[in-house]
Amino acid sequence: MIALYIHVPFCLRKCSYCDFVSFTGHGQETFDRYASALCIEMEARKDILSVGVSSIYFGGGTPSLLPSRTLAKILGYADMTCGGIPTVAEITLEANPATAGLPEFRAFRRLGINRISMGIQSFNDGMLSVLGRVHTAQEAVQTYESCREAGFDNINLDLIFALPGQNAAMWKEDLQKAVFLAPQHLSIYNLQVEENTPMRKKKEEGVLIFPTEEEDASMYSGAVNYLEETGYKRYEISNFALDKRECRHNINYWKNGDYLGIGIAAHSHVAGRRLANTSSLEEYLSSPGNSSTCLSVDTPLSKKQENIFLGLRMDEGLPILLFENYQKEVSELLASGLLEEYSGRYRLSEKGVLIANRVFELFI
Repeated sequence: MIALYIHVPFCLRKCSYCDFVSFTGHGQETFDRYASALCIEMEARKDILSVGVSSIYFGGGTPSLLPSRTLAKILGYADMTCGGIPTVAEITLEANPATAGLPEFRAFRRLGINRISMGIQSFNDGMLSVLGRVHTAQEAVQTYESCREAGFDNINLDLIFALPGQNAAMWKEDLQKAVFLAPQHLSIYNLQVEENTPMRKKKEEGVLIFPTEEEDASMYSGAVNYLEETGYKRYEISNFALDKRECRHNINYWKNGDYLGIGIAAHSHVAGRRLANTSSLEEYLSSPGNSSTCLSVDTPLSKKQENIFLGLRMDEGLPILLFENYQKEVSELLASGLLEEYSGRYRLSEKGVLIANRVFELFI
């Protein structure tokens, strides 16, 4: 079976830190055209989908902007092309606060969507304003409560730390408010200020002051300790879950499994090949599924390198046998305390997690 990712590139407003492929100012006419294009692409990829799907993930953008009838059309076509979506499949919808209410979430639940991933980012209105979010902290809580009332019992909350003007106490308060809501899953990310974003410009102009690298690391370590004390086990560098509530769709990515990406700018990994769809909305709408809109992505990495690069993100680590031919690198990492051995596996130490990208560079 294969994991299916469906990209929905529409937002109410572009956040100041966002460099994802997403667009504002579109309405139902474009949503309908896009849904039809997704169905055409699924038809073109039905030889891949025919093996069946293990999970479906609607990412964005803001998928919760789509009305339930539009999502029903997309899911219906997915069901048809994959020979029936299994009842046990994990179906995630990314949602932003204030983009859907109780009626919408009830409709989403009736469609078979069984997991919500909500981009709250912060419970501090000042921080939300800096990030350019369209919602307030109160609206975030209200949207979460609507999800619960609609019957969702598998919810992830996204939070971002190391924000400009944020200190450790403010970050701890965000974590406490998130834990109080008792979601099944939490994802925490340190802010990455990408090029060509409004926030990057303000950073370069000195308008925004960011925490230092040491403060960033301290915020992360503090979060790990607090979340594990409150029952959230870290299973990947940025992801924490209650018992047996890990995100199955994302675990497939980290284990270098096969997945098919549908929609504008979506990426795929199928039978050892990596593919990427066009980032042009009009090009995609005019010829979805056409070979010219889905191109091979060249990577200099071997499958073993990819397995190590991705698998070391997980707390369970990787079997020692996978590191054959990397004895020198492993010896250096063990000696420096960045890698540790347990139960026939290697995994990042807490020290290694803080500089994970530098560790990964040794294997690529």
